[in-house]
Amino acid sequence: MVHVNESTAFGRWTRDEWGLPAFRFEPHAPYDRQGRTSRIPWYRAGNDALWFQASAAGWIRLYETSRGRRAWHDQAAWAEIDGVATTAGVVPTFGAGYARFQTNVEPGLLVDRLLFAPYGDTPFLLCRIEVRPTDGRDHSVRWHERWPLRPLWLSAPSDDADRRAALAAMRYRRVSDDHLTLVEETRDEAALRYAIRAGVPLVPPSGGRVWLAWLGGREAMTEFAWTAGDRALSTVFTLELGAESTWCGWQMCGVGDPAAAGDLLTGRHDPGQILEEHFGGWRATHTSVTVPGVTDMEREIEWAGVSLRQAVVRDDTVGTFVDPGGRHAAPVGMAVARDVALCGVAATYVFPEIARSTLLSLLQMGDADADITWATFGAGIRHDMLHSPADFDLWVLWLAVEYMAATGDVGVLDQPVASWPQQAVLDLWPDRFGHRKAGPERTVRDQLAVHVRHVVDFVGLGPTGLVRAGADPQVPFVAPGVDPGSVESVPATAQARWILPRLAAWFDRAGDHGAAKEARELSDILGPALARAGASGRWPEILIGGAPVQRGTTLAAQVWPVLAGLAPEPAEALLDVIAGTLRADSPLGTRSGPADTSVQVSVRPDLSSLLVWAAARHAPALARDELGRMRLAAHAESYPDQWIGVFSGAGAWEAPESPRSGLPPEDSDDDDPIATGPSADARHPAALLLAAIRLFGIEPGPDGLLRITPARAAGACRIRTPVVEIDVSESGRRFDGRYRFTADGDAVVGESARRFAAGWNTL
Repeated sequence: MVHVNESTAFGRWTRDEWGLPAFRFEPHAPYDRQGRTSRIPWYRAGNDALWFQASAAGWIRLYETSRGRRAWHDQAAWAEIDGVATTAGVVPTFGAGYARFQTNVEPGLLVDRLLFAPYGDTPFLLCRIEVRPTDGRDHSVRWHERWPLRPLWLSAPSDDADRRAALAAMRYRRVSDDHLTLVEETRDEAALRYAIRAGVPLVPPSGGRVWLAWLGGREAMTEFAWTAGDRALSTVFTLELGAESTWCGWQMCGVGDPAAAGDLLTGRHDPGQILEEHFGGWRATHTSVTVPGVTDMEREIEWAGVSLRQAVVRDDTVGTFVDPGGRHAAPVGMAVARDVALCGVAATYVFPEIARSTLLSLLQMGDADADITWATFGAGIRHDMLHSPADFDLWVLWLAVEYMAATGDVGVLDQPVASWPQQAVLDLWPDRFGHRKAGPERTVRDQLAVHVRHVVDFVGLGPTGLVRAGADPQVPFVAPGVDPGSVESVPATAQARWILPRLAAWFDRAGDHGAAKEARELSDILGPALARAGASGRWPEILIGGAPVQRGTTLAAQVWPVLAGLAPEPAEALLDVIAGTLRADSPLGTRSGPADTSVQVSVRPDLSSLLVWAAARHAPALARDELGRMRLAAHAESYPDQWIGVFSGAGAWEAPESPRSGLPPEDSDDDDPIATGPSADARHPAALLLAAIRLFGIEPGPDGLLRITPARAAGACRIRTPVVEIDVSESGRRFDGRYRFTADGDAVVGESARRFAAGWNTL
């Protein structure tokens, strides 16, 4: 059952006519509709090929990511009836892959527009338009559909000179037929120079186009004409409406070759069938959880699954992966490697095929030495900063371990992957990378082994034997000019200590005993170093020159050692300390560190998910409470006047002590709806899904095999995903269910090791 959260001033949750959760935006209090875009609620929807952001004011922005992040439409007014915009007084509904806008337009017409990107990877949007008289009269009205174009490439190289050299200007071409108006990119150097001087938005030299097509309803038209202005695709026609009739028509907006639309353009394929197939695809991904004492959890997890799936993008250079979005997504269009991996880990138990492709994409973002930069811009452009020691290798290795344990797919280790720069990158950017050779092709197993060596040889160990982290942006520096080689990270070391034995077990299963030996040897070195660092019962977050930098208890530095089984005292005592300090009076989750320090403290869902994981082993009540604080409902209850957090989360929230409490971090770009994070941030739903999975005792064990011990959830509870279905009894001592493996493999259920076949297996 979907509960209505009455504490929000912005609308209500509901189930749509297709049986899926949706948010109907009906603000009960005034909000700024015309001010900065950050004050207008936005929602991200789409499929693997393209996505759009729909605003509560009835506008859209259309993006594609096949060759970098490109925006085509900016604040596009969808239609006017007799000169009156259909966005006036609009009531939007945001759902699985769609935005729906309903409005009453004078004189006496109800307009219902449903815009969706068909489930899968088709590179077009469909828009169903229904118009119905509400005043009992016949109508003859002029409909003007206008999609303004503002082509903009967001995946910009970090160097401005390179950007100017790489980008190409836009040129428009009209195709004279009844269906299409095309816009094509060109490499006209004179036009490029003019565009740079004039400040015209630019796009990359990748050869692309955008088009708009009308698919039906011709019987309602008495006038029909296509126009192609310098910055718009549009159509104008007349609707003849009877007093009791409802007119329905379909439009399509696509990118790339219109042939991808197939029979839809010719009328041989019913767009209504595409709509039903779209929602059928979404229903097949149904994910939900019920937990004692945590209200709205079923809807929260179901919505998290929708949000995570909508974040999947396809890049022609590195494949399909989960784009974490957030404040780094604009204006430069970056996908941060650490966040991509976190989203992939969560996707493993909901969309395993997406987790697999995300792993392969991350490996392709690394060069021949397995050096993964902090972020990628898409289109084969890597970020040029943070080549100093950092923990990016560990996140890739974690995703590999999680995926193989959850699916049994040891065969992925034999999958070939090409290192950066791939040939596709060289072909796309001959001027920028023409001097380079294509990266070598290796198997996933060999590439993962290189990542282990990269931790030893490049990232390296510091003076006390911990993993160095001199350029890790998550590590708080206490002084400028610190030698990166002297900075050691406790969280990164404990994370490596958890990952490496599990990875070694999978190397052994694949017959690569040499790589397994290297991973175990590194793990054996890190264990004693971590124990020494935490001899006092608390871990510092960093050490500089071998000396701990104390700034009170920090969350990541305590939780990862607990997960790695290294707590020198009962873990329950350490969790009690966290509960009494970092969790105190923090309604959205646990603070990342003490509130009384000069270092910025926030509430990060990814760290909260780690706490749920650790507490699920030792303090289930705390785990359930932390999961409850991570809900969108908790944000709506605590900050009822903020739309951010009502139907979409952020990668971090300002701590309760901040003047901006409950908002994304202050360095977000408040004038950009992507940069503010919530409408395009997959990190929050990923963290929520991962926390729920761990609460049910589902995780890789030390031998790399999946452990399923759901009794730790305590009390009658249930989880449903496309991969796992479990019901736990009221006592918490008995459970039953089933699990779907991708390949034949082994797992441990309760205390018993079992062999499973590919497909669904009874637990």
